[in-house]
Formats: sequence, C-alpha cells, structure tokens
Amino acid sequence: MKHTNRTLSILLALLMIFSVTVTAAAGNGGGNGGGNGNGGGNSPLNFVSAKVGDADLEGAEVASSGTITITFDHNTAEYQSENFEQIGIFDKDGKKMTGVTFSDFQRVTEGENGFYTVLTYKDLPAGAYTLKLGKDIKAKNGNTLGTDKVISFTVKGADKTDFLRNILDTLLNFFKTIVNFFKGLIQK
Repeated sequence: MKHTNRTLSILLALLMIFSVTVTAAAGNGGGNGGGNGNGGGNSPLNFVSAKVGDADLEGAEVASSGTITITFDHNTAEYQSENFEQIGIFDKDGKKMTGVTFSDFQRVTEGENGFYTVLTYKDLPAGAYTLKLGKDIKAKNGNTLGTDKVISFTVKGADKTDFLRNILDTLLNFFKTIVNFFKGLIQK
C-alpha cells in the first residue's frame, strides 16, 4: 500500500511538472505583452451597422418618429460629444434635421469592443433622408472612421386609412362619452 501511494505521488508530481512546462512553452515565454495600452491598438475604427429594430436602415422605410441604433467596432465613448457632432439626419436638400437626440455610447456586450448609440428622431415629414456619419468619428485608440458613411432611408407618409381610422375612433370615443354621461344622469 505504501509502495502504491508513493508511486502515485511520483506520477502526480511528474504530471504537474509536465503540464507547467508545456504551458510555458506554448506561451512562448516572451512576456512583452504586445499592444500599446490604448484598448484597440492600431486597428482602424469601423462602422458595423445602423438598424431600425432588427432591420438594416439602408433602403428601409421607417415611421416619422423612432430610433436608429448605430454600432461601431471600437470604443467611441471617449470622444462622445465630438462624435455626436459628426452624426446627423439630413433631408433630400441636405438640411440637417433638428430634434435628433442620442443616448450615451454603450458597450454592445461585456468583454467585446463594439459600442453603440441610439439616435432618436421625432416627427420627420414623409420623404427621402440620409443618415451621415462623419469621417472624423474617433475611437478611444485615436483612429477615425476615415471616410464619410452615408445611409439612405425613407420616412413613410401618413396612411389615409390610418388618418380616417383615427377620426372615426375619436368620434366613436366622443359618442361613447356622451352615452355614458346620459346613462349616469338617468341612473341618478
């Protein structure tokens, strides 16, 4: 029994020495760590997506009020206010639309580099629009988008049937209120 325990102890010790040696060799042992500490090295900033819900914004027909989620592959929160100046919705004549707001840039998923902002727009008239992302949008590592990104989309006009339905619903609610008023008078 003593002999078996001693043999097992020796085998276990050899196995541990072997695993430490293999791990050190696999790591190349250089230890310089690479990188420059900027959270992204020298890799460029890339546009990932602009979405309305789960759909791509490019070529989409959207409601007159809503949100657009814009995602980049690196941390853009460091230069948030400067970056927001580089983003806008423009009409077909090139006029920048007002009333557009942004959420703070947030990490897409913990442990990943992607960051996004939610752009909220309200009461855009029906027509053709572009979302413009300026070439100077900057990531934490100092790199920029490099070229302007332009995404075209359309705001759909008010549907006549929806308009009529809203009028009829309003009239119906009005008459219901009157009926309920008279019911209340009669019951007293």
